[in-house]
Amino acid sequence: MKISLLALKNFKGWREVELPLGQITVLFGTNSSGKSSILQSILLLKQTVESFDRDRVLHFGEPHRDYVELGDFRETVYGHNPENEMEIGILWHLPNPLANRSEVISDIKYNARFRLTDDHIVLWSLQYSTEKLKIGIQKDLKDYRVFGNDFEKKIDSQIASPPISCYRIPPEAVKSFPSIDQYLFPHEFEKLLQCVLYLGPLRQPPERLYRWSGAGPGSLGMKGEDAVQAILANLKYTHPDKRKPPIDIREKVEKWMKRLGVAENVEFTPVEHNGRLYDFRITVQDDSYQVSIADAGVGVSQLLPVIVQLYFAPRGSVLIFEQPEIHLHPSVQAALADLFIEAAEEMNHQIIIESHSEHFLVRMQRRIAESEMELAKKEHIRLYCFEIENKCSYAKELNLDNYGKIENWPDNFFGDTLGDREAIMRAMIRRKAMERRS
Repeated sequence: MKISLLALKNFKGWREVELPLGQITVLFGTNSSGKSSILQSILLLKQTVESFDRDRVLHFGEPHRDYVELGDFRETVYGHNPENEMEIGILWHLPNPLANRSEVISDIKYNARFRLTDDHIVLWSLQYSTEKLKIGIQKDLKDYRVFGNDFEKKIDSQIASPPISCYRIPPEAVKSFPSIDQYLFPHEFEKLLQCVLYLGPLRQPPERLYRWSGAGPGSLGMKGEDAVQAILANLKYTHPDKRKPPIDIREKVEKWMKRLGVAENVEFTPVEHNGRLYDFRITVQDDSYQVSIADAGVGVSQLLPVIVQLYFAPRGSVLIFEQPEIHLHPSVQAALADLFIEAAEEMNHQIIIESHSEHFLVRMQRRIAESEMELAKKEHIRLYCFEIENKCSYAKELNLDNYGKIENWPDNFFGDTLGDREAIMRAMIRRKAMERRS
């Protein structure tokens, strides 16, 4: 799956935005400039689809349990104004085009509008569209009407029951469209959001011993808390015909730990006879002995889930990373760009990253200039800068030429580094002049 376009209206600090996404998309900007809201809109839909409560139009999340905790409609809509209508749109590309009853579908667009009515969230309209088809349902004063087109045949004013959750058009409404399978669009929407995996900005602190149940985790968790269990499940993988897993995650972790200059070897040692409790040790670079990951520094434990996520996630996933550079040395922050480019190409992932790292950006520019890898070309990478103007969030795409140079570099993008250097130089000249006079 690949998200081609994300559109928001009256969501958090956004009045309106359409954001084309690449194979790798990086969001830069100051704090509270709207970067996180872009990620939160996708995660809001994901946790709503995964909610057990099918009558809930939007699931804004519970603290420490869900991907995002946004409060309620008033806190999420722009300006905290309940009179505003909130809108989310996603255009995504299917990896394998579908042969529908009357067309081959390779792209689907979802658009939903939400309102607050009598203190209840109402899905005011829901629409799916492809190149040739459009089907939607919209609320009138009391009921819902169906609208759209079945190729040349236009359909309107059909009364229907309310939609289910934020993405399911009622079956009786779909019956008006003979060329559309009633399960097609909601099923593909669910598949898209199942492909979305999220790793938050503060990963789980390291432990001295790790207990493994013998089964592989479904995901790493929002804090990467199951990263070690994922490595162990992959390491102990057994198949009836003795085949090895397609990806050796421990080998990938060791490879990238070395390349990033963090550690040399990665070893797991069972400390119980039943093989359920493990000591995870690494050899720190330029050292001759192993240490527990709990003694190796916070940076190693923060980096580990990032590497594991990239290779544990199923091929073709949509991976969201918030500030993967936290607690990492600037040289490692730069090398993270290489990790994301190579893993995205190898695993065919789409990656969306929120970052504050200038070192990461500069390495991305360098790889685009070198263009030695297919994915390290400007047509596959989109970089955005986020700013606040008149209490609204704005996104500016950074235009890169073929040499990796940013043609529309914003003022003070990463602070006034040049100004600081000039001030240091002036201070040096002034101090030396004073020393000579004395």
